Amino acid sequence: MFGYATAEVFSNRGLLGQGASGIVVKCTLQVDGSLFEAALKEARVSLRVQETALKHEALLLQALQNTSFVPRLYAYGRLPHYEYIAMEKCEEMFPYNVKLPMEVPKVFDLAFDIMNILEELHKRDILHGDIKPQNILLRPARAGVPARTVLCDFGLSRSLARAAMEEDIHTVGTSDYTSLASHAHKALGASHDLEQLAYVLLYLLRGNLPWKFRPRNLAQSRAQYLYLPKVKAAWSGQALSVGYPSIFGAILDYARSLPPRELPRYDLIRKALQEAQDGREDAVLAHDDGRRRSNINTDITEEDIALLPTLTDKDRPVIDPTINWKTIGSPKPGCPPPSNSFSEGDIRNEFGLPHGERDPLLSLPEGMRGQLTEVWNLIQVKEELYVSDGDST
Repeated sequence: MFGYATAEVFSNRGLLGQGASGIVVKCTLQVDGSLFEAALKEARVSLRVQETALKHEALLLQALQNTSFVPRLYAYGRLPHYEYIAMEKCEEMFPYNVKLPMEVPKVFDLAFDIMNILEELHKRDILHGDIKPQNILLRPARAGVPARTVLCDFGLSRSLARAAMEEDIHTVGTSDYTSLASHAHKALGASHDLEQLAYVLLYLLRGNLPWKFRPRNLAQSRAQYLYLPKVKAAWSGQALSVGYPSIFGAILDYARSLPPRELPRYDLIRKALQEAQDGREDAVLAHDDGRRRSNINTDITEEDIALLPTLTDKDRPVIDPTINWKTIGSPKPGCPPPSNSFSEGDIRNEFGLPHGERDPLLSLPEGMRGQLTEVWNLIQVKEELYVSDGDST
């Protein structure tokens, strides 16, 4: 590591995001006497855990620092009870209150940007695993350098070569956007990322997906877990793109048809996207075996669409009462349960579950370094109460 760094976090402001891997907050990072704003990712994990998921993510970010499409990695640290990554703070491209549907030209621009990023990741034997709007950020323009689309959160990323040969008992990604193969716990190829991107683009175009809603209670969460994959599978890309540029539905159908060990033909996708953006509705996607996929919606009617299933917070689907929900999402056989570094009565147990050993399927690409050497060693995280100028006396 380069040297030592410290971070200061304000306790009552600055939440940038949160998910299964932890929370991300704004911080002030001090490195070599310099102070600057950064994003601090925090995961609750005991020092007894040997191989952590957050270190895995840091290793992937370190390997991608020679690219321009991931946040810059500044520091990594393990302290009692918590583990941290400090990285470049980028802007949200899709905040919670973003106005949808998105303008069609902007969706085309985003499609080209993310397609280029995925191609580079897959060339490097990296499967991102969790493409969704919240993981797409914007690096603002600086000193004559134009703004740049950035992909974040590599917490579920893994070796593409290994993922294409290994099945996972858990769903990889976010349920609204994850692939049908992941719902079925099958081996995942580069098509997993591409299928997720297709759902994201269609969501931005439409402003909705027929299965996407925010559960308001436990029953709705369980119904979503059980029925979302079935509803998603019933909708083809052709059906989802009715009334919108059909190329976006064609990308989804193309991704679903790819076997796990086959890389997408990004050159053909870009060509078809460009033709569609230029107004050509006869653009096609083609496979290496010569099969051609038209992008034109020719046989889907409004009556057909009306017959397709949906899933909303108004539905009350039947839930099998014999399901043991305690076993769903439990650690894999052979994996020890997470270590809890807090005492049993500690109030912090109410606000975050501890992480256990890194899932063995979160593998690094062959040849990637397993040690963090190009980051600062984060040795202290201070939490301060933020007081605005208007509150000071």
